Amino acid sequence: MWLRLDVDFDQSEWLAFLPKLSQMAWIDLLRHVKVHGNKEGKTKYRSPTVFAKHWGYDDPELVKLMFEAALSDGALIIEDNYIFVSGWVKYQSPAAERMKRHRASQSVTVADEASPVVTPVAVAVTVNGKSKKKNIL
Repeated sequence: MWLRLDVDFDQSEWLAFLPKLSQMAWIDLLRHVKVHGNKEGKTKYRSPTVFAKHWGYDDPELVKLMFEAALSDGALIIEDNYIFVSGWVKYQSPAAERMKRHRASQSVTVADEASPVVTPVAVAVTVNGKSKKKNIL
């Protein structure tokens, strides 16, 4: 299982001013959604305090700060007792689809080149005074 995370994720305007542990809480939430959510980025809502305990944060306020900032920015939506991560499908599309796009971008088209033909050649080899015929490619 994989999770796409841009290396400059912490430069997002809403994350940049949060304490580092609150930024890490965003990664923990993304991991949680990846494992327990659906393909659209939806998972059952739990309070920041419950998530903080589950993820091992000593101070639940750090997770609460992340939730407040994400909700304010629109990166996170809470509706009908579910959490939705905005843009999930865009950034976390299935691996097969991402690989298909990657391969398409890397492919090279060769215009009607004939396949090279390899013909074996018989060569006379002398070993210890004895002559032998060998086929080589």
